[in-house]
Amino acid sequence: MAQPTEPDVLAALSRYRARIAEANHRAMLAIIPQIEGADPKGPDYFASVEDEEGWPVEQVHYILGIDGTLPPIERPSDVLDKWDLIVQQATLDGTWVAIDPEWRAGMREIYRSAILEGLGHLECPTGEWALPHDFQIIMQHADSLVGHGWYRLRDISEQLIIWEGMSESYEQIQQNVMTGEDILDITSGLDDSRTYDIAGGWVCGHGNESGFYIVYSRPTWDKSRGWSWRYLVSQGQFGCEIYDDIVAVLDWYSDQNEPNETDIEDAVREILDD
Repeated sequence: MAQPTEPDVLAALSRYRARIAEANHRAMLAIIPQIEGADPKGPDYFASVEDEEGWPVEQVHYILGIDGTLPPIERPSDVLDKWDLIVQQATLDGTWVAIDPEWRAGMREIYRSAILEGLGHLECPTGEWALPHDFQIIMQHADSLVGHGWYRLRDISEQLIIWEGMSESYEQIQQNVMTGEDILDITSGLDDSRTYDIAGGWVCGHGNESGFYIVYSRPTWDKSRGWSWRYLVSQGQFGCEIYDDIVAVLDWYSDQNEPNETDIEDAVREILDD
């Protein structure tokens, strides 16, 4: 099975980021002015004038799940005015990328080694385990793939995060490796997973009743296609999908869980009713 080239993968990642950033920008256009214009607290609520003046920025930090940005957010409207500088720092383009390149390189090696050691306890039907090439390209350019929304929305909704990233310890990453039978058991009753033989893989991300797995597999209906890495999305009662490569995954994922009017209203209500 032909695998996507590096330009194919990077083009898909760019589309994914652009679509999510655009949707989140629309949401922030509705949320940020309401935070900036809010006067939700009585005069005795704040310990000082400084606390009162800093409250709007604190609320922005809260919903975005950040301690600060470069340049700093000095008023809520800075999120919109400095969008191109802030969007990635606040994972508003659906990715998280750490600032320190040495840390990133070290964590990539930890992640790769931990997964390969875990897989090494399983029999590889084609000889020797290696991580999927297209996923390794993603690892060079992102440290997690978190989808639509902002920190607080993702936390409340428990939406599917397809790659939770490289911040776990070696042991934690290694424990994500699973046998093919375990993966099939978890997705039992979901038709698509039963149309594949799975030799092994690992759970890459979670959500509410959802899971994202990278699986070494072959179709049961056409074993001549051979073994290759595929991407399995288990969505509980909504079924299971298997994608042949990360390009297809990113195109699918960029269409999931786009913030809606209710999400925006809930974000504003949580802040103003706090």
